[in-house]
Amino acid sequence: MVDGTSLLLPPPATPRSPPALLRNFMYMTLFFSVNHGCVTSVINLSVVLLGQRPGSFSLGALYVMYAATALFASTSIMAWLGSRGSLIVGTFVYCVYVFSLPLALLSASSETGLYALAVAGGGIGGVAAGFLWAAQGAYFSESAKLYAAAAGTPVSEANAKFAAFFGAVYLGAEVLLKMLPLLLRLADGGFAPPSNSTNSSNSTGPAGPAQLDV
Repeated sequence: MVDGTSLLLPPPATPRSPPALLRNFMYMTLFFSVNHGCVTSVINLSVVLLGQRPGSFSLGALYVMYAATALFASTSIMAWLGSRGSLIVGTFVYCVYVFSLPLALLSASSETGLYALAVAGGGIGGVAAGFLWAAQGAYFSESAKLYAAAAGTPVSEANAKFAAFFGAVYLGAEVLLKMLPLLLRLADGGFAPPSNSTNSSNSTGPAGPAQLDV
């Protein structure tokens, strides 16, 4: 049985320095934030991409599995994989959820395939979410304790330092990745509706109700 502490503690012969521990935490924060930002962006677009009913089914499966995993399985997963292993597995499973949406779109010609992939992808994403945040919290706590011991500072000071860095990177990545669809749409021509050139070219007098662009 492997626990999170044993995965984080360095070998006794090679203790880690405070900069190395901080750098390791920074890498985790960056990769975790980018991964989670991609997932939240996909969640916001799922109904738009898949349609009202398939997208709603996908979100429903995600939140049901999230609650079930968090309540009944997260502790066992953490005890089995440890905090570091749970972070690695959870972020990988999140990627499976992200890729399930384009796969569902490719099978849109089959309604059964569309719903099956939407629900399966949502359920997989919910399982990942159910233990990923618990793993992040445990990894954060252990990293701060190791840093405080190596640097000779209070644990509360290490927690505050790590929390400030994590919050800035996490929120920044989430905002940027949620804005990406808007930037792509602007690059593709903006938000203005296309002009109806046929109506304008055929009108010979004042525009009546049938000639107005809608």
